[in-house]
Amino acid sequence: MMDNAEILRGTLALYDWTESEMNRRRLEAIVDVQHSLIQRFERGFLLRGVDIQVTLDSNGFAGEGDITLFGELLHRFFATVCRYPLIHSTDLNSATHRKVPAMDRASQPARTGLTDRLAPDIARINFYRFCQLLEQSQQKAPLGSTDNPAADAVRFRPHPGMGFPVSELKNVERDVDNPDAPPTVRTTFLGLYGVDSPLPTAYLDYITQRHDGHDAVMAFLDIFNHRFITQYYRIWRKYNYPASFEAGAVDDISRCLLGLIGLGIPGSENHIATPVSRFLALLSVMRLPTRTAEGVTALVGLLAPLTKATVVPHDPQPVILPAPAGLSKNSRISLKTRTLLGRTGTDVNSQLLLKLYTEDAAEARGWLPGGQLHSDLLVLLRVYLGWRCQARLQLTLPVSLLPAARLGKQRVQISRTGILRASFAAPATGTVTVSLGRYQGLIPAFSIRNRESMTHVSYSF
Repeated sequence: MMDNAEILRGTLALYDWTESEMNRRRLEAIVDVQHSLIQRFERGFLLRGVDIQVTLDSNGFAGEGDITLFGELLHRFFATVCRYPLIHSTDLNSATHRKVPAMDRASQPARTGLTDRLAPDIARINFYRFCQLLEQSQQKAPLGSTDNPAADAVRFRPHPGMGFPVSELKNVERDVDNPDAPPTVRTTFLGLYGVDSPLPTAYLDYITQRHDGHDAVMAFLDIFNHRFITQYYRIWRKYNYPASFEAGAVDDISRCLLGLIGLGIPGSENHIATPVSRFLALLSVMRLPTRTAEGVTALVGLLAPLTKATVVPHDPQPVILPAPAGLSKNSRISLKTRTLLGRTGTDVNSQLLLKLYTEDAAEARGWLPGGQLHSDLLVLLRVYLGWRCQARLQLTLPVSLLPAARLGKQRVQISRTGILRASFAAPATGTVTVSLGRYQGLIPAFSIRNRESMTHVSYSF
């Protein structure tokens, strides 16, 4: 049996596979080791065991939490190598006491109110969702992201039973003798013992049938089980897009997806009067090299699901000729150049007609000029159509959605929603189509000079 500190340090050094500076300081902090055999009667049985006392120098540890964790590891180590079972936990005596600085991690109770509330229904909870809720409630480092398992709020251990698992999480266990210890959450997957164990059957039978010393074997395997399960969760969290998504599409995966449509360049969101996260729902249509009617319909469906959109690709519009053809000796014309006669022409390739129809009163108010839906649609059209293509907007809605054209609390827009009826008592039937203006990326020079004469009047009373 180990009866001095030198033998214990040398034995533990054989298990120090990491060879880190922290572990070397922990081994050098072992000052003295004493043990004694114990025999006593308890509940009519003769108990034989070992009482071990280890004296440590606290200067070799990061804090009280580090000392407690090292004590748990020593207890499991002694339980594995001793010929007699440990009746009590290993006692640790600090030879040098010092105040833990604020920068060190102090031990904190690991039991959380969330675990207590979820314990009765733990078998109905998804494993990934449980870990996410645990991280949100603790406001600490994510599970398994530190080199010290004491930072985790729970301990994941597999269920030792061999029955068919009906859920991912089995139950929650707590140590009655040590109430400050982290609660144990039993899983039914990815364990060194249990139904998914890769170990030989002899080890599984030894644990399942609870032979003498099975608890020591389980304690040794649990050192790896908790790390396996937490790292498995970290892998899922890293490569699962919904789990790693951050508000505003600032996460790495969202930035890469936005880069497929030209919005992943830093600073591009400053030129768009809407959150760039909206365009994540439009990746399928915006990544195409051309702009289609289905893409414009997708914009409307994103803003107003209850609105039906119809796109007319070629909408004729008059074009004022800057230099109309005329009979003059100074500017001769030739008919072979397809000269247009008159002051205006008709263009059917640079403008589309977007027809909107809705029977929802809230969406109808939002589509009117000045509404939130109308403003958002113009911003999305600017990103999707660009500066060369134009769009004329029309809204068709049932007359029953329009307010009565009279003075009152409901504001009525002349030439849009103001309709005089023969009798207010008669039911309103039919539909009405109103103009919502147009989207125009580049305004021609003649339109700038005559903007006042081309603006649609929207008086309200």
